Amino acid sequence: MKKIKNKKKLGIWEFLNDQPKIQKPEYMIMMSVPLPVHSVTGTIEFPDDIQGRIDRADEILAGCTGNSWLTIDTAIITAGQTTITNYTNAVTGNRAGLFKTMNDYFQNELLAPFQKKADSDPINSIAILQSAKFKIKSQHIPQVHQFEVKHGVESGTVELSAPGGPDSPHFHEWMYSPDRITWTRLRASNVAEKLVEGLIPGEMAYFTHQLFVKEVGQGVSQIIDIRVN
Repeated sequence: MKKIKNKKKLGIWEFLNDQPKIQKPEYMIMMSVPLPVHSVTGTIEFPDDIQGRIDRADEILAGCTGNSWLTIDTAIITAGQTTITNYTNAVTGNRAGLFKTMNDYFQNELLAPFQKKADSDPINSIAILQSAKFKIKSQHIPQVHQFEVKHGVESGTVELSAPGGPDSPHFHEWMYSPDRITWTRLRASNVAEKLVEGLIPGEMAYFTHQLFVKEVGQGVSQIIDIRVN
């Protein structure tokens, strides 16, 4: 009887390298990198004169109080009023420092939460910021195009489609959200179609699209939704 030679023992890395290679898919469907859709930017824009700054601060504080889009804690409103009072009653020597205190407070405690709310709801972002009397610094104009979503052939899949781009270099950016709050960037494509897999049947799925021409975004589309089959 022929003796069978013992196979050489392999170390763990040699063993792994010795295994048949699994063919990777040609593309990745999703990347789990949360990215907010930032359609507009709010700003305070305090004027240069003392009374103008006081009036502007009062206007913003009133807009943030009892706001229908976002509830700001009473303690934050009260502290904001204190910064206005301190600036109003300041003597010349320390007025600049008190203005900085007031400006920083309004930026961090009032504008920041409204900006976060606006980022999570791009369709209503302008209304959200303006409801608190913030000014709109920049705006992406939504694309005028037909962006569509339909059920895929397989369960848990959807198919996205948008108008194609121009002859110049361009690509399509696709965004997915399960709740209209946390957004995930899907892998960009050079064609105006996208198959999204791995979704949960019965759950809602939300999508946006943006065309980039020569690496310049042309504006985020409207949000569209579908219940996954």
